[in-house]
Amino acid sequence: MGANKRKRVYFFMNEFGLTGSETLLSQFIQDLSNDPLYSICVITSSKSSILSTSISKNIQIEYFSATYSFYDKVKSFFNIDILGRRLNKLLGNNPPDIIYLNTVNNAYLLPYLKSYTCKKILHIHELLMGLNTMTPGDFKYMMELTDEIVACSELVKNLYVDIYSGPITLINSTQQYGASKVIEERKEKGTKIRIVCAGTICYRKGFDRFLEAAQYLSNDRFELYWFGQYDHSAYSLWVKNKLALKQYKHVQIKSFVTQDSYLADLASCDLFLFTSREESMGMVLMDAIACNLPIISLERNGSSLIVKGPVNKMIQLDALPHIDHIVMDTLEEHKQTPLPAQQPFQYHEEFTSFKGLLDKS
Repeated sequence: MGANKRKRVYFFMNEFGLTGSETLLSQFIQDLSNDPLYSICVITSSKSSILSTSISKNIQIEYFSATYSFYDKVKSFFNIDILGRRLNKLLGNNPPDIIYLNTVNNAYLLPYLKSYTCKKILHIHELLMGLNTMTPGDFKYMMELTDEIVACSELVKNLYVDIYSGPITLINSTQQYGASKVIEERKEKGTKIRIVCAGTICYRKGFDRFLEAAQYLSNDRFELYWFGQYDHSAYSLWVKNKLALKQYKHVQIKSFVTQDSYLADLASCDLFLFTSREESMGMVLMDAIACNLPIISLERNGSSLIVKGPVNKMIQLDALPHIDHIVMDTLEEHKQTPLPAQQPFQYHEEFTSFKGLLDKS
C-alpha cells in the first residue's frame, strides 16, 4: 500500500445502535476513525440508526437494504444480480481494503463480495441459537468465504476453532467509560425498588421471562424497566399487547439516544435481572457491574464469564415464583458487601486486538 494511501474499511452493521453487538464495535470504529491511516465507511441496514447523527464526522454513513421491490423481483427473475449491483454502486468507486461484517446475519453478503480482492472478516457474537435463523448456504459462506473470524468470547471461539480453516481472533466484548463517573451521577431513587434488564426486546433476550418475573413482583413495591428497542417482529406485537394489561403496569420500556443517558438511568436502578436465553458474553452485565448493581441471572453461558459471587447470583427458571425474596436477599447482601465497580475486561487491550487485526490486513 502506498505511503499516502489510507486503508479503506467498510463495516456492515445492522441497526448501528447502542445495545448488544453494536455497542462495542461502534466505540472501536469511532476510535479507529481518529487514525489518519484509515478511511471508514459504516453501512447500516436501518435508515433511522441512532448513532448515525452522533458519531465522528470522519466516518461515512451509508445505507444498504436487501429488500426487493416489485421491479427488483422481476429483474431477479431474469437472473439480474440485484444485490451485486447495489454493492457495486456502494463500493465500486472506492474499492475496499477490508470488509468487516458484524454478526452472522450479514453472512448472506459474502457470495456477492467474492469479486472484491480484499480481506473479509466476520465478527460472530452468537452462540448456537443464532444458527437457527441462518440458512445452510449462509453458514457455508461464513466458513468458506471469510478470511478471518472474530469471536466475541472463548465460548464462541470454541464452537469454531476445530472446524474453521482460517484464523480466529478473540476480542472480548467490553465498553469504555469511567465507572466511578457513572456512579457519581446516580439519580435520586424513589421509594420502590427498581429492577432492570437491557437488550433488544425479543425471544432470545427473554423478555417473556421478564414478564413472568413481573407477575411475582408486586407493583406497590417494585418497578421494572427494560432498556432497549423492539425487534419489529410478531414477538414485539405480542409484548405490546401484554404490556397493555393491568398486571404489567409496573413494567416500562425505555430507549436511549446516547450511551451516557443509558448508563445514568442504569445507575439509578437497584438490581439487574438478566433473563436472556443464550449469550456469548453478556455485555450489558458489564454495564451493570460498572454501575455497581447486583445481578441475578437466569442464563449460564456467557453470563458465567461475568457473574461472580459473593453477591451476584445465577438461579433456575423454576425459582421465579420466589423472585421477590431472592431480590430482597440479594439487595441486603449487596448492602453488607459493597463491591468496587470494575470491568472483567479492559477496553484498551481489546481495542489493541481489534486494531491489530486491521493493521495486519
